[in-house]
Amino acid sequence: MIRLAGSVTGRSVAGVALLACSLLSCEANAQGQYANINGAKIYYEVEGTGHPLVLIHGWPMSARMWDEQARDLKRYYMVVRYDRRGFGRSPGAVGVEQSAEHDAQDLEALLRYLKIPSAYIVGHSQGGAVAQQFTLDHPDQVDALILHGAPIDGFVLPETGPFSGAESVRELMQKSGMAEFRRQWLANPINHVPADRPEVAAFIADIVAQYAGDDVLKMVPGHASGVPAIKRLSEIKTPVLVLVGGEDLPFFQISADALAFLIPGAQKVVIPGGAHLVNIIEPERYDAEILRFLRAVERSRAQ
Repeated sequence: MIRLAGSVTGRSVAGVALLACSLLSCEANAQGQYANINGAKIYYEVEGTGHPLVLIHGWPMSARMWDEQARDLKRYYMVVRYDRRGFGRSPGAVGVEQSAEHDAQDLEALLRYLKIPSAYIVGHSQGGAVAQQFTLDHPDQVDALILHGAPIDGFVLPETGPFSGAESVRELMQKSGMAEFRRQWLANPINHVPADRPEVAAFIADIVAQYAGDDVLKMVPGHASGVPAIKRLSEIKTPVLVLVGGEDLPFFQISADALAFLIPGAQKVVIPGGAHLVNIIEPERYDAEILRFLRAVERSRAQ
């Protein structure tokens, strides 16, 4: 599965969006803005007040995957979510495959732009690899770390198939087109949604329909620098929660165990009822675990 960490039959993209929004009780999003930082144009949204809580999306999603979390958690925190470079509404080329370095640099620049000295950080999937790298690079800026379905840089299990790496994904996009790429990606078990939740499947399909493949098709060749994160995880001293969906793929279950083992004091929680996108499928359970963890962190620091 690419870890740089479609069309929907019978419906137009607009129809999918309306269906998903109506069934998920969508509210108006925060007014999005752009920050010209680190040589990129990054789309971001800020909602709520309180301690900053940054949400980093996975591949090939966007900040929209956090709609449910932003609606709930903005009651307690200042929620910051953004489209990473090459995703959603943030155009542009990205760096080396499986290197989270450019993303971590973008995040540091965004927080500096927003005048946020430190924050709670949540990273999903590839965004979880970014969160790990950012924490290792800027430990004083991370007050608590939540890793959801996250891979680990330097931890590799052999994979095959069209989503095993950037080269195979690029070949699929170039030879078969983006519509076929989206169709195959949405059919992949990583995107499993219970049959009785068609509104969730439609919502995910609408997000993927906005993915243009910039991170793969415009990737800048090169070599990742530095020590792989897996060799440095013991350096993380901030409180860490590792989340994984109960129905997620075996790789992410194994990765969650490895993160909980390698990061000192890390807690692992399995959220039943959902796979890799359990935050969308079971938002109440997901948000409750985030609140439980962060409130415990806050109580501990208040003592």
